[in-house]
Amino acid sequence: MRDRVTGAPAAPRILALDAAGGACSAAVWCDGAVRGSRFELMRRGQSERLMPMVEAAMRDSGTSYSELDLITATRGPGGFTGVRIGLATARGLALASRKPLFAVSNFEVVATATSVEERAGRTLAVLLDAKRDDFYLQCFDSELKALDEPRACLPENLPRALPHPRSPLSGLLLAGDAVEQGLPGLEGFGAVAVADEARHADARVLARLAASAGEGAFGMGRAERAQPLYLRAPDVTQPRART
Repeated sequence: MRDRVTGAPAAPRILALDAAGGACSAAVWCDGAVRGSRFELMRRGQSERLMPMVEAAMRDSGTSYSELDLITATRGPGGFTGVRIGLATARGLALASRKPLFAVSNFEVVATATSVEERAGRTLAVLLDAKRDDFYLQCFDSELKALDEPRACLPENLPRALPHPRSPLSGLLLAGDAVEQGLPGLEGFGAVAVADEARHADARVLARLAASAGEGAFGMGRAERAQPLYLRAPDVTQPRART
């Protein structure tokens, strides 16, 4: 994306939204910073709250949909309803405004919310609430390169699921909203730190992540990533047979 006058790279205008996890948020990035945002913790109700939050963030930023360059959303994992609501809303807005869609996992957004200082010399493990006895897990190095594939993990299996299970974990950083669920399984390990603020995916962080991706976020090569990330089948209650 280039400035029409100077030909230099132009600062993108990005609408970011998340409804996949235990929060709901929307943010607008323009002129190199977040100019409007909304964030609420909620386990349900995203379908009613997401669009009002999007409208409020757009209004606060003074940006119209026609001025956007990109729409970005989280793709999970999280609640099945929330993941679908977030991606369906993003797809609808992208289609209506004829803008490209860029989607990333909630793991990536939470990982990006950790600081360089927190990650230095440590492996980062992002633990996300699965609303069951287990949690969702993915690990990254200090430069935010993924070390493994996302998966579900029980607390007692966490030590074996980490990238270096046979060596003392002298440098492990935990982030995500299931940290408390995973900590008991790490008793007896070395120094384990917990990120100060990186608990829930936040559209403000997502917007910054999309902006930092540069022109690659605007290409059609990202279209295949705008698919939901489900790590298990949905909970389904079979209808009772008629008598």
